[in-house]
Amino acid sequence: MEIALLTATVLLGLFVLLALFDGLYLHLIRYRLYEHKESRNEHISHTIRAVLFPIILYVLYLGNSDSAFYIGMALVVIDISVLGADAYMEKESRVFMGGLPKWEYILHL
Repeated sequence: MEIALLTATVLLGLFVLLALFDGLYLHLIRYRLYEHKESRNEHISHTIRAVLFPIILYVLYLGNSDSAFYIGMALVVIDISVLGADAYMEKESRVFMGGLPKWEYILHL
């Protein structure tokens, strides 16, 4: 069981690092998505997901009640819905830069 917990923790840490690189560096610093009208909704969706992520982790991993589980699962459903909306609008959102770069698309997977 310890190896499973260690593996999950390492993978979660790698996911967080990739998400930070994508959200902070690419979206805020390099491409400044918040400055482009066509990218505003994408920026908002990423902000919503950035707020939801630590709450989901806290509720699902540290919550020890049935209500914490159901709240966490509801937040996961909301997060997946926002992710779907983000993926749908991504093509139009990046028109100003010639579309989403292939390597960033791979990062989003």
